[in-house]
Amino acid sequence: MPTDQQLDGQISLLQNYISQKPDGILYAAIDAKALAPINQQAKNAGVPIYNFDSGTTPQDIPLFSTSNTAAAAKAADEMGTLLNGTGKIAILEFVPGSATNDQRVDGFKQELASKYPNIQIVADQVDDSAADKALSITQNILSAHPDLNGIYAANQPGGEGAAQALSAAHQAGKVHLISFDASDPLISALQAGTADALVVQNPFKMGFDSAKAMVAQIRNGTKATDEDTGVTIVTKANFNDPATQGLLNPSCANAPV
Repeated sequence: MPTDQQLDGQISLLQNYISQKPDGILYAAIDAKALAPINQQAKNAGVPIYNFDSGTTPQDIPLFSTSNTAAAAKAADEMGTLLNGTGKIAILEFVPGSATNDQRVDGFKQELASKYPNIQIVADQVDDSAADKALSITQNILSAHPDLNGIYAANQPGGEGAAQALSAAHQAGKVHLISFDASDPLISALQAGTADALVVQNPFKMGFDSAKAMVAQIRNGTKATDEDTGVTIVTKANFNDPATQGLLNPSCANAPV
C-alpha cells in the first residue's frame, strides 16, 4: 500500500501539472479513492486526463488496464483444466480490500464455483505481497494439506514464494501453481516445471494505447473509452511463441500503429 508521503507526493505532482495546463495527463493512481478528486480538478481546468494500469473510484475518466476479474477467470479455467475439474487448492492473496486483490480473488472463486464445483478451496491466506511470507505460508499449507493439488497466487511475490516452497518440498508437477505476472524468478519456475502457468499482463499496451488515444484526442478531438488490455496465459507450451516473447520482451519496433 502507498505511504502517506507517496500519496501526498502524487497528488501534489498532479496538481502542479494541472496548474500548468498541459495538453493532456496520463497517470496510474496509487490510491483509487484519494486520487479521484484529481480527475475532476483536471476536467474543471479543461485538461484531458486518463488512467493507465490502475484507476480511481469512481472511475470517471478513461482507464487502460487489465480487467482483473476476467483475467482471474482465465486463471481458474487453467486450474480447472490442470486438475481435470477436481481437487484441492490454496489461494494466496496479497492485500485484501484493495480493488486489484479482491477482483483477482473474487473472479477466480466465482469462475471455480460456476464451472468447477468439484475443486475445493482448502486454504485462503494473505502474504502481504511479500515473497518470504508467501514461502512460509505455502510451507505451512503443504504440511496441513499433504493432498493439496494446486495453488493460485494472486500476484508476483506470492507466486515467487510459493514456487520456492514447492521446489524445496519436491512438489513440482505434483502441486500445480498458477501465478499472476512474469518476473525472472517466475519465468525460471515455469521453465523448471515448478510453475504451470503465468497470468501475464500487458503493461506495454497500457502505456502505448493510452498515449495513442491521448494524441488522438488532442489532435482530432476523439474521445477515448476504457480498454481492457488483456492477459495471456503463458505455459511451457507457448513460451517460445513469437507472440509470447513479444509480450515478455516488448519493443516499440513491434508495437501496432
